[in-house]
Amino acid sequence: LRERGKDERAWWIPVIAGLVAGLASSIDEPNRRRNLLLFIIARAVGSLVKTLNKHGQIPTIPYTTPILFGVLEGLIITCITHYPYLLPRSYYNAVLRWSQYYTEEKLTTYFRQPGSEFIPCNHLMHPGSCHGFAVYDFCSCLMLYLKIHGVLYTIPLVLF
Repeated sequence: LRERGKDERAWWIPVIAGLVAGLASSIDEPNRRRNLLLFIIARAVGSLVKTLNKHGQIPTIPYTTPILFGVLEGLIITCITHYPYLLPRSYYNAVLRWSQYYTEEKLTTYFRQPGSEFIPCNHLMHPGSCHGFAVYDFCSCLMLYLKIHGVLYTIPLVLF
């Protein structure tokens, strides 16, 4: 099917793939479906932009995928900091666990309540240099994220 899917006339292959995925997710737990929805929306928007671009409906935009990822990540971060009730509770709690620095109290104090001045991140999360902390945080979280996202991106490469 993969080779056939490269043929422009094989429009029915993504339809079948979506149907199978939809049926499989319909028997999954409701909380898990909501968490998967965050990833599905990101992939769907990416596919939509690629398809519209391929058919000349929108102009070619360099680095479309990273730009879309940044926009969608920004929406998720906005929800985490200002509108947590819009996210599945399990996803919100997982982000708090992964972040290592944010707590419900800190998010409320620094983001959800009005303030009179800008508060730099070294008051919220770390002492010292923000650049040094960014390198430290990247290195300390790398293995955690590789366990999650490495699997998500490696399995399709291996299978297909």
